[in-house]
Amino acid sequence: MTDCTWIDCQAIGSGKGGFNFAGQPSNTQLIGCRSEYSNYDGFAFSGAWTGGSAGGGCLMVSCTTDGNNRNGISVVATGDSPLTIVGYYSRRDGANVKAGGGGYAGLSCSGSTIPVIIDDVTVIPGIAQSEGTNSPDYGVSITGSSSTVSIAHGLVHGNVRGWYDDGTNTSILRGANLIERVGTQSSYTTSYNGLQVSATGLDMVGHALGVPTPRDHGLVAWSFDPAHVGGSSSDTVTSGAIYMAGLYVQRTATISTIYWGVYTAATTPTSGQNYIC
Repeated sequence: MTDCTWIDCQAIGSGKGGFNFAGQPSNTQLIGCRSEYSNYDGFAFSGAWTGGSAGGGCLMVSCTTDGNNRNGISVVATGDSPLTIVGYYSRRDGANVKAGGGGYAGLSCSGSTIPVIIDDVTVIPGIAQSEGTNSPDYGVSITGSSSTVSIAHGLVHGNVRGWYDDGTNTSILRGANLIERVGTQSSYTTSYNGLQVSATGLDMVGHALGVPTPRDHGLVAWSFDPAHVGGSSSDTVTSGAIYMAGLYVQRTATISTIYWGVYTAATTPTSGQNYIC
């Protein structure tokens, strides 16, 4: 399917999936489309999405899902062409024939490698057709070595977790203005898990406003800039306890080396004449 525009299309009560894109929908737009009470996923994107001069991605704008048995949106496509989702609203998906559970989500990426760019997403749980179990399990679920998924902001609310990342994925980006909730619509807890960025974390290449960063020296974090270590007598600990500074690392990292130093004002380390930095 190429160069198509779908406006206000509805799939209600499908025996399988609501909208199933089993190949690359190059240069295609879905605008204001709805998928409700489908037996499978509301919208499913699969197949190989190639790039190149003839390749193209797909744009979803203001599309909604409600009460589908599996995921509201399921992405398992691989390749290079992007799927861009703006203003998506999911309600009561993952019904799983009224049983709930099943690990379903309002938006699921499982083993996908296409760039999935999401802005202004809303996922809220509920009980489909007013009977059964609160669903979906997750607001957003990213699993199976998926890569290149970016969610800027919105509300992701699930019965088990708002945001689920199984830890096998790469280049998963989560914006600062993303609300995460767990529970029902009327009884829930809210959490903020902060930014999630790619492997380089929040360190900037070069200097931010002229301020040196740990990354400039191949480090993950420091308690203070080593260049500011002074040698004046005011830095010397002559008595009492020595306290080490705590470090907060804003991303998952493997720490192989911790640098710390003991400096002495005398020719040999002597009690009362040392200080630590």
